[in-house]
Amino acid sequence: MKKSDEKELDVEVIKKDKKKATTKKSSSNTKKSEVKKEVTVIENVDTANKKPTKKSYFFERLAAYIIDIVIVSLAVSLVTSFIPENSNYVKINNELVELNEKYLNQEIDTDQYVHQSMEYSYDAAYQGMVYTFVQIIIIILYFIVFQFYNKGQTLGKKLLHLRVINKNDDKLTMNDMLLRGLVFPSVLFDLLIVAVTLMASGFGANKSSIYFYGSSALEIIQSLILVATAIMVLYRKDGRGLHDLIGKTKVIKE
Repeated sequence: MKKSDEKELDVEVIKKDKKKATTKKSSSNTKKSEVKKEVTVIENVDTANKKPTKKSYFFERLAAYIIDIVIVSLAVSLVTSFIPENSNYVKINNELVELNEKYLNQEIDTDQYVHQSMEYSYDAAYQGMVYTFVQIIIIILYFIVFQFYNKGQTLGKKLLHLRVINKNDDKLTMNDMLLRGLVFPSVLFDLLIVAVTLMASGFGANKSSIYFYGSSALEIIQSLILVATAIMVLYRKDGRGLHDLIGKTKVIKE
């Protein structure tokens, strides 16, 4: 074979190889573009399936909470009606009422009133421990467990068309609800007051003053947190309170 013919063959082979490479490259680019299109379509479908969330407002949430508190109060009254009456607890509460009447009628001075009310308050808290535990358990079952299994709704929220969801629209977890419930409806502070009551019982003559100052400090902190939460729900754009921030949740209107 002549050299010129060999050169022509080499050129033809090179052209064919280039053509194949170009075809493969264009095919690869086509597949990539198709994959990108599919991903875009899937993303658009997911976005379309997500329902837009509407912010809930303070007074709607307040109304739902009042309904829930009435329900919880009725449940606590029903359960405690089956507990045998503690005569000491009833007696102490009656004595507290009498003490208040004496103070209003100026039959005793302020120092006597404060000293006696501290003693009665501790005795009432200690004797009524069973009722306090029942209340805490029902609050946990209703505001945390029931609300979680009812997909973020208490009965009050259901009536007002409100729902608790994860802040990132992910699946709501029991941990979200537990952290939320510790702050509001103040399960943590209720448990701490019980702890202070039990701790004070070991201080003998000083138990009433320890209980009084300890529980008073906790109630003040609790009140400040509730006020801060209410202000946050009122004025934040997303309507999230302190309990929502801690629990990584938000309340929406359906």
